[in-house]
This record gives sequence, C-alpha cells and structure tokens, in this order.
Amino acid sequence: MSDADREILTRYLATRDVTCPACGYDLRELTSPRCPECGAELVLRLTLARPRQGVYINGIVALGAGVGFHALILAYVGWYYITDGYFGPGLLECVPLIVGLALEGPALIVWARSWMLFQRKPNALGWALVGLCWLLTIATAFWFFARAG
Repeated sequence: MSDADREILTRYLATRDVTCPACGYDLRELTSPRCPECGAELVLRLTLARPRQGVYINGIVALGAGVGFHALILAYVGWYYITDGYFGPGLLECVPLIVGLALEGPALIVWARSWMLFQRKPNALGWALVGLCWLLTIATAFWFFARAG
C-alpha cells in the first residue's frame, strides 16, 4: 500500500465510526492500515452500491436445483435398491439422472467460481446461459420421468 493510500485511509477513518470487516472492532482514529484488534490489513475500495447479481443467482438456483434433484432421486433409488432389493426404475431409467448430475455438477462449480463475471451489466448472453441452465435441469428431470413412468 502506498503512502498516499495510507493517508487517505487514515483520514477517512479519523472522523467515522467504521468497524473492521473481519472482527467488528471500531476503527475510528486508526493510524495504520491494520486492525489493532485482529491484525487484518485494511484497504479503502470503491465498490458497487448494489451489485448486479440477478444472472448469477438465477444460474446458481437453476444448477443447484438440478444437482439437488438428481442427487436426491439417485440416493433414493440407491437406498431402496440396497435395502429392499429394489422396486422402482432400473439403472437404465436412471441414465438421465446420471447424465444430469455429470453435466450440472461441474457446471455449478464453474458458475459459482465465476461470480465476478456476472457483476457486470446483465446482458443477453448471461440470461441465455441462465435459460440454458434451467432447460438442462427441466429436460433431464422430464427425461427421467418419461423413462421411469
């Protein structure tokens, strides 16, 4: 951190009751860029007042719903196969669930790690990807029910 940045930070905190984001300690009249309570390094940053997260959250929900649904049904089928000798759909009918989980699991991890990309202005591509996520979730669920029913 440069001397100018330190000066700006200490001047900003000289008259304000601002708490440390790590431990909650009051930083009023701070003289160094570290919290005296927990030792966390502090920086003064410019951020969005209201981050744009509609695309990001919708994608997380779509993929999370798919992963949760597919994993839950597979666990349910597996449990009854092990405990009761099985009564429902066979392994072939569970292929849509396995395919859905294999596609949506890694996609969910990539989507979650790419949150910064979605902070920019929402665009048609972002919403198209959200639509694709929902389509994948719904299509694999319907595929399973069509085969198992």
